[in-house]
Amino acid sequence: MMQTQIDWLSTYTDDTPGVTRLLYSRSWCEARSALMDWMTALGMHVYEDAVGNVFGRVEGRSPEVILTGSHLDSVAHGGRFDGAAGVIASILSVARAAENGTPDYTLEVVVFCEEEGSRFPYACLGSHYVAGNVGPDVLEKTVDADGISMEKARKTAGITGHIEQNARTDIRRFMELHIEQGGILEHEGCAVGLVESIVGQRRMYIDVTGTANHAGTTPMDLRSDAMEASASMMSRMAAEARRRGAPLTATVGEMQVSPNTVNVIPGHVRFSLDFRHPEEEALASFQEWVEQTFSDTAAHYGASISFDVFMKEAPTPMDHVMTGELESFCQNEQLSCRRMHSGAGHDAQVLGRITATALLFVPSWEGISHSPEEYTEPEALEAGLTLMTNALISWAYTTKEVLT
Repeated sequence: MMQTQIDWLSTYTDDTPGVTRLLYSRSWCEARSALMDWMTALGMHVYEDAVGNVFGRVEGRSPEVILTGSHLDSVAHGGRFDGAAGVIASILSVARAAENGTPDYTLEVVVFCEEEGSRFPYACLGSHYVAGNVGPDVLEKTVDADGISMEKARKTAGITGHIEQNARTDIRRFMELHIEQGGILEHEGCAVGLVESIVGQRRMYIDVTGTANHAGTTPMDLRSDAMEASASMMSRMAAEARRRGAPLTATVGEMQVSPNTVNVIPGHVRFSLDFRHPEEEALASFQEWVEQTFSDTAAHYGASISFDVFMKEAPTPMDHVMTGELESFCQNEQLSCRRMHSGAGHDAQVLGRITATALLFVPSWEGISHSPEEYTEPEALEAGLTLMTNALISWAYTTKEVLT
């Protein structure tokens, strides 16, 4: 059932290969409408908020909500499973749990409008809105590569509700299922990963300025080569990250060189640095090392340097009680599991700051994600669905016998 519905949802795409379903695009609107129709057919009360998040609600005796969901959007030419697996699992698990009758706590699915940051340079819009972190200024000031604001795109998509910056206070617990997007579970033969914390992330741009000069007439010992200085920084950074060891990761993913000509010594280099760790102290320590070491390296090469830190996301622990309960449910179902950190950001990271939150992973084939080759075995999907259903029944039906 999971695989069939994931395949169905993947047909809503603006381009192939893979899935391209960007925020407020044609395929995003069509997929969202189809999911709303499906949840309505399953007997849920369906509604939306002002940024386009969609909710499917099963009213309980208490207005406090057990919420579960994931994101609808994708990267360009991404896979079928990222986000979609969590959306489908949430809908099916709530529907199956609701077969027990009226729950004590209200059950609710959320289909977050956006998580990837693929169209607009703002990630996790949907969960940030639920958490009360998004005001009208964010939508007005954030633009895509074509200069279209998020606000204009929202209204073009037919979503015209008033933006209100208020965090929801009725969410008792939140649970998200996601593909691992790494190869640990498959390598170890585990059915489920139970996330204990989601790593913090820091991202910065580093500008190194030397002197552009003739490549043939400037002796090596008289150069102020921005590229040579930058290459030394990158090499030393990678070596230090390896020395400090897992779970620290550090990546240079972007670089621009000026004047970028074959016979001119580079006068300016701008490169990015992304580093992640589940402990705030480790992030701060590595950033301090980077800034000091890079500054010393720039001076050695006669260059100047500046740092622009544009992302500073704190690590977020998941709720240890929920994680422990999920571990017990795994044991009851004889599902192999392991505790782990998440090296990628997720909507659970945002919700984890306002309510008790759990994040569970199912294996990714060869650790591949953000690719048309992304794949999770149907049996692994069904195991995750079973675990989610058992958890929702346990958490939402607390005062009476339930179906097994």
